[in-house]
Amino acid sequence: MARKKRSGTDLAARFAKISEEITTESEKALFDIGSKVKQAAQQLAPVQSGKLAAGYAVRMRHRGAQPVAVVGTLVPYATYVEFAKDIGGKPYGKELRPPARVLYKALDDNVDELERLIASAVSKVLNGVEGA
Repeated sequence: MARKKRSGTDLAARFAKISEEITTESEKALFDIGSKVKQAAQQLAPVQSGKLAAGYAVRMRHRGAQPVAVVGTLVPYATYVEFAKDIGGKPYGKELRPPARVLYKALDDNVDELERLIASAVSKVLNGVEGA
């Protein structure tokens, strides 16, 4: 059976569909990555009342057309824990502890797992592409 010839329009539609699938899968993967970092941050957060650990959340945003997973918290003293400074950059208190760097540690400690999630999302889309 002869293959149907594809026009430039057909190819453009096919590439648009692939691009949409990649975007969808990448956004899902970014959210999963953000969730992994959030969970690690919750475990690393110093506990006094538990508000900081409970306050971490993942929000999806866009920088231009690029999806971005933002992990953070609205707990007011989170900047003190993360940086040992207030949001304006002033040192917090007289007896400063070293900054906990909870979010940085949560990200750095999970790089291998995060790379695996990214590779899995890309592979999932490419394996579903006809002719790939």
